[in-house]
Amino acid sequence: MQYAEIRTKIRHSILALEKNLTQAEIGHLVSEHADVNFSAKDVNLLKYTQNNRWKGNSKQEKLLSFHKSITHLERIQNDNRTYTTSTESTIEQTIIGGLQAEFQAYQAIPTTENAFQNLARYFCKDGGAFLKIRQTIQRLTARKWIINNQYNPSMHELISIDEMEIVKNKAFLKTKEHWYLKWFDTRINDYAYLYYVTNIQQYTLIQESGTWKIKSNIYISDNRKSPPPILNTEMVEVAKNRVDLNNKIKSAINGGNTFGAIELLGKYGEANKEETMIKHNHLMSSKFNEITRLRNIDILTIEEYLEKRNNINEALYSFINELE
Repeated sequence: MQYAEIRTKIRHSILALEKNLTQAEIGHLVSEHADVNFSAKDVNLLKYTQNNRWKGNSKQEKLLSFHKSITHLERIQNDNRTYTTSTESTIEQTIIGGLQAEFQAYQAIPTTENAFQNLARYFCKDGGAFLKIRQTIQRLTARKWIINNQYNPSMHELISIDEMEIVKNKAFLKTKEHWYLKWFDTRINDYAYLYYVTNIQQYTLIQESGTWKIKSNIYISDNRKSPPPILNTEMVEVAKNRVDLNNKIKSAINGGNTFGAIELLGKYGEANKEETMIKHNHLMSSKFNEITRLRNIDILTIEEYLEKRNNINEALYSFINELE
């Protein structure tokens, strides 16, 4: 390579470095990988001096040393860029694989043993994301909800991955995702819940033994729906007497827990063999479950649901007032 060509290359390199560094910082950086030291003045001369200023042997040696050092730095930078690109691609594949594994786990309900093993390939087993999915699957299994019934339209889509930041063995990123999960209740042989949302999710990934895995993800869920609670009736305290029962039911209704109020009535009726209460419990429970289901598959608006729930509350109030 001719000296004129070397000087041109050096000039271009300095101009590129000056976007982020001062001439003093460039001189210090180059000096760390060269046989001689370069000051800010040297860098300025290399940038602006005419070709004939570098004809002497000593100056040409310094010129060659600068060129060798800066070429080495550029090679390191290119290697780092290649590594970063490769790591980003690996992380993206982890996200894609993790989302697919999560959807397949939902599809596998109620048989989920293999699904959990597949999830562990992409998620930290002690991480919040994995534990949240496991808890969700346990609740869905208890409700006997599935999405693998014939012609079920459930699907998911990863729309984008943005704002990825890699810090040592951790990675942070945002995704935009679309989930459409139409849950089918096998007990009533009908659809019971539609989870339909497009949201932004924030992920944290870590390296486990050199493998990137999802540690946590944060997102705003679909809070417009009301999945029926799973209540262990054995944990419901039986009211001491009818006055106590009335107070407990009123307290539950005032706290927005219509389902709990209905269960209190049923538990007391069973304990005291009150046939009228048991029948009323079954009637109210059936009505409440149905309006909840219709809300959760978007047949009822939230306003219509609240109105019908208030009607049930009023019917409960009326019934317990008659007991006094």
